[in-house]
Amino acid sequence: MGVVLATALGQTPRGPRAAASWPLSAEMRDRIRIRWPAEYEWPLARTWVDGLRTGLADLVPLTRAEIAQPHEGVVVVAVELDGAAHEVAIDYFDRSRLLDEVATRYPLVFKMQYAAGGYGMPHVVPGGYVPGSQRIYRLLPALRLIRDRSAPRFQVYGRFGPRYAQPLRAAALQALREQDRFAYEGSLAIRPYPAYLRESALSRVCIDLPGNGDMCHRLVDYLAIGCCIVRPAPQTTLHVPLTEGVNILFVSTDLSDLVEVCAELVQDQERCDRIALQAREYFDRYLRADQLAGYYVHQCLAVLGGPAASACPA
Repeated sequence: MGVVLATALGQTPRGPRAAASWPLSAEMRDRIRIRWPAEYEWPLARTWVDGLRTGLADLVPLTRAEIAQPHEGVVVVAVELDGAAHEVAIDYFDRSRLLDEVATRYPLVFKMQYAAGGYGMPHVVPGGYVPGSQRIYRLLPALRLIRDRSAPRFQVYGRFGPRYAQPLRAAALQALREQDRFAYEGSLAIRPYPAYLRESALSRVCIDLPGNGDMCHRLVDYLAIGCCIVRPAPQTTLHVPLTEGVNILFVSTDLSDLVEVCAELVQDQERCDRIALQAREYFDRYLRADQLAGYYVHQCLAVLGGPAASACPA
């Protein structure tokens, strides 16, 4: 990648890790124990939840156990809080749908593709989202150095797989290729994970599009690197909503203004850099594995144990 890869999680070129947004006191840690399933209903669920498991294990006592996993797209964990046992569901399914049997059975449900309008049930809470691979933490210091210290190689960038949301992605690529206001780099063909991350770091503007669900790993990858992100207005929300014009820019769902918004950004490097920096800070405060784990613990304490802990970031 052209620079030496640092290996320490969170050791970035911009200095120390952000302070915990959901800090835990010793008393709070003593109240909770987590048993995590030894196996998932779908083996590839580890892409969504293994980073969360690692983050939780660094915060509170966590052990692996045989726990039934009866629902598609859902990981069930056992939480012991103040000596009382609870089953908690983590719904990572790639749609905003919520299974009735999950919503009614579990006292706390984390929903990763959380519908922007909510579900009308206070025990169903946003579950955040995760990067495409935990390898990003090993690569992130180098990627951020590239982003901060290299001249952009691509003005507007976006590679997308052809399997999901093919009509929308094809329409976006057609519009981007047929315009002559900026240079576009991308295709309906994926690249190896490190190569795609490096290309993202070398791009002034990065486009995110929905896939099988409204939210994709690509969005979190972009935020982690600190990219200037453009994407259609979301149908889902993160546990701390992104802010239009601050850490991301939204275009219409029909992509009619995609080219115009990208063209304006390409001509405004200061604005691009400001949005990119805010995107990175958002990731460090709310989506880094330890931060997301802290949020999950706070929600367990708040929903399962009463008002002893706030569910809001510090």
